[in-house]
Amino acid sequence: MNKRIFLLLCVGYTMLISCFHKSPETALADNVAQILICETETQSYLICKEEIFQVRSKSSGQRGTYISGDKKYRYSVREANSGKLLTRLVSKPNEDFNLLGFDGKLLWCYSADPKIGLHARNPASLKMVINKGGLLSLNPAIGQMPRVPLAEAYRFYQFDSEHNSMLLLNNNGFVFRLAQKTLLASNEKTMPSNLNPIIYPLSSVVYLDAEREVSLTPDVRNYFRKDHSNEYSFLMGKLLVENDRQKIAAFKHRVIGKIGATKWDALSMQSSLSSVSLGADSNTVYIMEATNLQDTANIHLSAYHVVENSYKKKWGSTIGGIYYNYTAALRANPKAFVFSSGNPDYDFEWFGLTKGVLVGVRMLYMFGLDANSGKLLWKVKI
Repeated sequence: MNKRIFLLLCVGYTMLISCFHKSPETALADNVAQILICETETQSYLICKEEIFQVRSKSSGQRGTYISGDKKYRYSVREANSGKLLTRLVSKPNEDFNLLGFDGKLLWCYSADPKIGLHARNPASLKMVINKGGLLSLNPAIGQMPRVPLAEAYRFYQFDSEHNSMLLLNNNGFVFRLAQKTLLASNEKTMPSNLNPIIYPLSSVVYLDAEREVSLTPDVRNYFRKDHSNEYSFLMGKLLVENDRQKIAAFKHRVIGKIGATKWDALSMQSSLSSVSLGADSNTVYIMEATNLQDTANIHLSAYHVVENSYKKKWGSTIGGIYYNYTAALRANPKAFVFSSGNPDYDFEWFGLTKGVLVGVRMLYMFGLDANSGKLLWKVKI
């Protein structure tokens, strides 16, 4: 091959790769894998595991567009009250980790890297405080911890939000609990089942108490059930659901204190008490609806005070630029969804409430609203 042609081909290939390449530290994320609130006495941190897709090639044809590439993960820490980015950590190959839980001081994680394994980090800086080796030095009785892929970690390593402590299985199948302050291990008979169930962020029914629920009627325009005034209605409305395991555990304790453990177990079997109203507040519900029936309708959030079967609106807030139905918006306005160097996935959706801030993640945006007034405090692209 002619030397000049070869050099031109090399330059062209380099330019092509550079068009697709993006920095994992500064580029916009292509997906959200996990998000966790770490709430201390003075501050509340949002820990977000974000996927960065490095495109290697793209091709288009009659059957669609085909994209190939590699996934990388980074971990971002933001202040809940301002959205300010405090820390960003890009994991090295094979050192990705899952977020397991927060005990009030330590952020517990599991890494597939055998040298790291089960470990704890500072929630603000993400600096490692102790790894598997350190835990085994403190607790030689544990023996060996299983080395498992991230997707299977939940079977062997679980954070118990009810007791704010880590549970783990060793290689011989024995269960150990790590004390919150000392990290010393004690034996447990069994690993509790279903400690971390899948919780969907939106529902047509939420619980304020054991036998007290709020639900919306079906159809396009929704009303509160048991509200005979029909004063409020919602366009394709859904109720926001609490997903914080610690708040759900507190809700469970509150209810058991009223009705007893036996009745709680019966109710849990009969109905989905995991659909607790966002904030686990016995007097407030939050609703998301569409601003109109157009494909490019935005989302509108609102809060309602509930007393028995009476509802009073506290506030309403439209979040511009975040579509209620992004697939319909894509069809209506494809130019607004031009991706040159990634492969974004908009399916992840999440809501949380911490220290008076309602935080939402939708369409790869993260935003914070004042939970008392509905004022938009901040909004960022992830």
